[in-house]
Amino acid sequence: MTSIPTVYKQHDDHHILIPQHISRRAFISATFLLNNSILAYVLNYPVLSILSGLLYITTLLHWNAVKHWGIIRIIDAILANTTILYLTFISSAQFCPIYQQYMFYVAGFVGSSFAINKYMLHMQVTYYSNRIIYIGEYETWPLTLLNYTNPNTYTRELAYIRNVYIHMFCVHIFPSIMSSIFVILSHYQCNWKCE
Repeated sequence: MTSIPTVYKQHDDHHILIPQHISRRAFISATFLLNNSILAYVLNYPVLSILSGLLYITTLLHWNAVKHWGIIRIIDAILANTTILYLTFISSAQFCPIYQQYMFYVAGFVGSSFAINKYMLHMQVTYYSNRIIYIGEYETWPLTLLNYTNPNTYTRELAYIRNVYIHMFCVHIFPSIMSSIFVILSHYQCNWKCE
């Protein structure tokens, strides 16, 4: 009985950074951005509502096919940074003081988790430009999350999955939930008159 070799889709694609069957899972977490847009509209944050709505659209476009470089990736990054900065420094001025402070912590968490996750993806996937590297040719890290993974292997597939799920939670879900909580609590606790 012969075993059928596993075929990993888009591991060797030079345009796609994360295979589409994995990256499209981020569509689920993108709905949190849409929720924030609707909530911002209802609670009278018009600019934040527009930014979140546009970010939802660019997130869907970007995560449909995550490429190494591209205009959609650049627009999504600019819009994501603009939205988080606007929320943290401008919109949070309408929050109660304690929630303003918490929003800075959330923004710091989002930025640091994004940077760490991006670095781990670089080390595991793009460090050697998708070449096959044998263990003897380079040193391994004690922390296996920093070791390069060869294309068309199960460890490379796990690296993609880990990257997408960490991004979904730390960049889409967590800040969306926390900012929604801060907006709602500020609206009902402080009645828009925080001092």
